[in-house]
Amino acid sequence: MSEVHLYEQYQHERNLSNVETTLYAEILHQYAFDAQDSRKDLTSDTNSSPSDSTATAAPLYFPHEPCEHIPSLHSKMKQAQASIASPHYLICCYAAYPLTDKLNALLYMHKQMKSHKTTPLSFSDSGNLSPLIALHFAEKVQQNIWMICMEQITTTEPSYFPQAYPKADALSLLQFTPNVGDGAAWQVLYYGLEQWDHTTLCEIRNEPSTLFTHTSSFITDMLAKGNLEKQQVTIIPQTLSPVFTSDLTSLYPHVYTTSASINRGTADPLYHLATLPLPDLPTDSNILLLLFVDEHFGVGGMMLRRVND
Repeated sequence: MSEVHLYEQYQHERNLSNVETTLYAEILHQYAFDAQDSRKDLTSDTNSSPSDSTATAAPLYFPHEPCEHIPSLHSKMKQAQASIASPHYLICCYAAYPLTDKLNALLYMHKQMKSHKTTPLSFSDSGNLSPLIALHFAEKVQQNIWMICMEQITTTEPSYFPQAYPKADALSLLQFTPNVGDGAAWQVLYYGLEQWDHTTLCEIRNEPSTLFTHTSSFITDMLAKGNLEKQQVTIIPQTLSPVFTSDLTSLYPHVYTTSASINRGTADPLYHLATLPLPDLPTDSNILLLLFVDEHFGVGGMMLRRVND
């Protein structure tokens, strides 16, 4: 797996006037859902009005639709790997469906990247877990693959998870190759995925704190799969809520978090991986677990080892 390239310029508003967004707003209005009500700043007073909290909340939007920013990431990818070849597949993963007036967000990015011999594919309808499904596809085809994790937020949808961080736009680009030596920065040792069945989903909805119980059980299984101890692994988790992060740090000795107070969906752990200060990693923790969690769909992870430069 290559280094991750990111787009990170956020602002508080993005005005879209396309037909899809207009129709979606009308549907929200018909069902009496005010998108502003869910824009709660976790650090603000709980008695403040939605408009007050919105002013102090973290910015959630890119200046333009996320797909329009792909040329800058494509340029970064080519600069980082001068001899990089066109991929066999260009895969786009997303949890938030892009309401765009373009024919298709992936086809738009495919055209912008001029990858004419590349087959475009999308993986969605699995929440934040889509990158794990894309990785499974990459393992099966054994070809050079570029993966885009993109989120285009239309509203800040409410969550039943306590103090959930708001969801935000995201755009990341990376490469998977069958051979570790082909420009890889990370070796994928193995990966895992657990999708909730109906019983588990109802349990989490009725008692959100059980999400951590299921996540911890998944982490235990991932450690056992590689015969690893807690101390040997640094966990890079999904930014779900301060409660979820606190529970993780209380149980596992090495959990890498940032000051970000937003959840970037399918790209969230990748954003944190890209900012990981490698020299500061504990000497007994040379393996990383990218942890993707979605309260509606399940939990998954990639176990990574840094490739020697």
